[in-house]
Amino acid sequence: MLFRVLGSLEVGDSADPMPASQERLLAVLLRQANSWVDAGTAVSALWPEDPPATARSNVKTYAHQLRQLLPRAVDGSPRINSRPGEYRLNLERSELDASVFEDLIRQGQAALAAGKAKTATDRLGEALELWRGEPYGPLGAELAEAESARLRGLRDEALDGYQAAREARANEPAEEPEAERTVALEFGPPADVRRPVPDSKSEPWSQWRIEQPPKQHRNQQLALLLEVVAAVLVAIAVAGTVVLTSQDRPVLGQAGPASSSPAAPPGTTTPKAAPPVSPKRPIPGLPAPGTPKLLFGIGDRADTARRSALVKDTPTRMLTTWYRGHDDIAKLQTLKDTVVKSYAEGFALHLIVTATGDSTTFDTAHGPACGRQAPLSGEFLADVQVLAEVFGGTAQSPPLFVTVFDQVETFACNPAGFKADEPTTAYFKSLKDQYLLTRETFHKIAPNALVSLGWGAGLVRAADDPAIGRGLSMLKQFNEVLIWSDFYSVSVTNVDGGNAEVVRTMVRTLGKYGPVMLSWYGPAGSSRVVDGDVRALLTNARLTELTRDGLFAWSFAPDAVAGSSPRTADFIAEAIRSHGRPA
Repeated sequence: MLFRVLGSLEVGDSADPMPASQERLLAVLLRQANSWVDAGTAVSALWPEDPPATARSNVKTYAHQLRQLLPRAVDGSPRINSRPGEYRLNLERSELDASVFEDLIRQGQAALAAGKAKTATDRLGEALELWRGEPYGPLGAELAEAESARLRGLRDEALDGYQAAREARANEPAEEPEAERTVALEFGPPADVRRPVPDSKSEPWSQWRIEQPPKQHRNQQLALLLEVVAAVLVAIAVAGTVVLTSQDRPVLGQAGPASSSPAAPPGTTTPKAAPPVSPKRPIPGLPAPGTPKLLFGIGDRADTARRSALVKDTPTRMLTTWYRGHDDIAKLQTLKDTVVKSYAEGFALHLIVTATGDSTTFDTAHGPACGRQAPLSGEFLADVQVLAEVFGGTAQSPPLFVTVFDQVETFACNPAGFKADEPTTAYFKSLKDQYLLTRETFHKIAPNALVSLGWGAGLVRAADDPAIGRGLSMLKQFNEVLIWSDFYSVSVTNVDGGNAEVVRTMVRTLGKYGPVMLSWYGPAGSSRVVDGDVRALLTNARLTELTRDGLFAWSFAPDAVAGSSPRTADFIAEAIRSHGRPA
């Protein structure tokens, strides 16, 4: 495809940026491809407030420059035609990703209606692969608002159709082994655990929040959770007893020359003493769904975040701190005074607990696994206890939000899906065990802690494949731990194109489980991306939609604000003043 508008505007394979004036004119012509566009329309797009006296002649010049830049049409004619006061961009449907996108969706919908589930899945999947973000990128809200809305609507249709096609294929015996189907959990919480989709008549969140799954589901889910918790505790308690087939592959929990013996969470000594899963904790101060008020945050350390201009000048009331590995522990222990002072002044704290490092192959209670070993180590659990002691407050303190394993879908060696291969499956199963232990540690030590598994935008950008749990289908594979999370986290760090649609999709999807936090918004290094994102999302209309779907908090990476243009930084600050709420 020559032209791509399902995300930032791109032409061909060129990586060279187009002059802003030509890019804006091209967006207007693409929006009305194969139709004549009045010069006055082009002038309004290029100079929305104060066009120069030479505006029309300038448009003529820009059109000439674009004509020279773009390849000729398929039939050999000029790509751009002109006549007095009007311009037209000529293209075939196959040359524009938005047209191909629409055609694939219509083909998929027709196939689904005809009962051809596989064809429908293929066509709709191909369409969704073309989506890179907010249509026309930062230019969409300004120059192509109606077309962007139409394309977003088409994508919603594609997602609904793809889900329907997946369900139809799931009923075909050859699609999945019978033994696995009988134990598979449904996508999302059980029907009577899932929160209702809010509308204008919905009760406030405090009325429908579920502290703990109902008894009939609690027994089933608790039994499953205790089984996986016990499995990981067995691995810890009998460290060193697994015989390796290769000396190059360490065993999870086995002491070695460079590591110490693993430690179980506080209060757990044997598998028989495995802790019950503690009840879900409510989030204080949640407004009613659809009320465009958010808890805004910033920072990569609580102490520096307190000194940021955003905290000083706006109601930014949440301070974010990162733990990226054991080397961070000593420095984070020095923050205890900052933590106590922050709680006293009414700040909520947000702790992102992850673990970086190279991937390797090692043994676990679920078999040989491949991925980052640090998050599954006893050292990690020991650090979790320290973090809970440093950052925990009292039951009367503002909340401590804990996001565990930021962008968890990327941790295994094979990022193609949960069931991409046996080592990947074993790794993700072990990671679920470790998440439950981490959650229980924070709940036991920090009375104000609320814990979430951390997801990334990669779930949306990857093609959904339920057969191996890729894309949004990975949530199904984590279902039994997701229903126990106190809230739901997603981070967005992509810099290619816009992220507004990714945020909307993730909030809408995770919001089926409960309240959602945009835990780390940080596409640093691209001020245009940030500008397009925040102008598409931080409006009253869009925040009404997002909070209705479940969003309750948004934490900025400092660079996302500091690296923006002064105009964008001012926009963010004003949005927080209008829509921020206390902790």
